[in-house]
Parts: sequence; structure tokens; C-alpha cells
Amino acid sequence: MGGSGAGGGTAAPLPLPARPWTLWAAIAMLVLEIAALVVSAVFFVTLARAGEPALTTSLLSLAVMFAILALGLAGVAVGLHRMRRWARPATVAWQVLLILFGLSVLGSGWLLPVASIAPAVLGLIALFAPPTLRAYETALAVHEENDRAATADGAPGR
Repeated sequence: MGGSGAGGGTAAPLPLPARPWTLWAAIAMLVLEIAALVVSAVFFVTLARAGEPALTTSLLSLAVMFAILALGLAGVAVGLHRMRRWARPATVAWQVLLILFGLSVLGSGWLLPVASIAPAVLGLIALFAPPTLRAYETALAVHEENDRAATADGAPGR
């Protein structure tokens, strides 16, 4: 697999397997969480502009932090879509943090805990569903083969 083609050029990389609906569901949960972070960041900026001057710095700092988290999570979602090895543990870590956050705010009513715990649990279930695991394991093998072929094609003396 891989290697040099008949014309001496490199062969096209092997394609990734089809993404099962369960992987799309895990990605959708991440996108939902990204949207919540972006909406929160915009909300904090709006509050900073309309609120008390004493709170402006804190609110803008929260907005920046939420925007950075959203950007990082967007990178994780792209990695999950590309079925990269590093994206699964990053996704799991984020979902566990959301569950812990949801548990920590249980006394504040039901909306915030449910809004943080439900997507995290659904995302973890989708991430560890058998179709996702099978597709991911196949994709990891494809990535390794493509990397091996690229290294062999770029090796001196070939």
C-alpha cells in the first residue's frame, strides 16, 4: 500500500473510512458546546459594555477565556472529524470537565447542570459507541499506513 506510483511519483494517500452516525453525533455535541461558549463570550462582552465599570475587566476576561476555549474545542472537533488519535482523549477530557462542572452547580437550579451534563454524556456515549470505535481504529491504521508511505517516499535513495 502507498509507495511510488508507476510514474515515479507518490501514490495518493489511502482514504479514511466512512464516518458513522455515532461519530457525527459526537462531533455535533462538540459543535453545540462550541456554540454555547461563543454565545457566552458575546454575552459577557455585551454585559461589559452595558454593566458597571468595576466589572468590565472581569467580564472581558471571561469573554476572552470562553473564546479561546471555543477555538481550542473547534480544533478538537476538526481532529475528531479527521479521526486523529489525539482528538479522542481531548474530547473525553473536555466532556469529563463539563460533567464535573455540571455536578458542581447542581444547587443552582436544573437548567445549567442539565445543559452541561446532557451533551457531555451524549457525546461520550457516541464517542465510545461500537461503530465509532471501529471506524476510528480503521482510520488510525490508515493514518499510520499513509505516514509510513510518506516517510518511505521521502527517504533518500528512493
